[in-house]
Amino acid sequence: PTATILGGPELYVGAGSTINLTCAIRFSSEPPAFIFWYYNEKVLSYDSPRGGVSVITEKGGDVTTSWLLIQTAQPSDSGEYSCKPSNANTASIRVHVLNGESLLLRGTPEPRAPFLSTRFYERRETTAAKCHVFSVQLAISSSAEVAR
Repeated sequence: PTATILGGPELYVGAGSTINLTCAIRFSSEPPAFIFWYYNEKVLSYDSPRGGVSVITEKGGDVTTSWLLIQTAQPSDSGEYSCKPSNANTASIRVHVLNGESLLLRGTPEPRAPFLSTRFYERRETTAAKCHVFSVQLAISSSAEVAR
């Protein structure tokens, strides 16, 4: 089985928004017995004084999905989040909560060849295609003024 957090390895969200992390566990003969979420290598507590933290897990078909939702994101919520299913590897993502900073995307479109894979699972054929339109360079700038 493999676990992946969608959208990784970095996620940028604005302060006050909801952090929504999705962990997908695939290629498992049975769903994991449990899935733990970690923040900076410590198990997340859903009843902490911070509040607004919840987890939804859906077991079905070929994929088990766990969503970690953190309401009203704060800069202190920035850090590494990990999903650890009982029967698969740990998947991680680094979250950056921006407070007044803005994102600047720049770069030149670079064509890439599409990736196509075909797998057979339980006598069914599944085909997945990944298309990269272009790559960009990410820079963060702050709107705060520096006093001299």
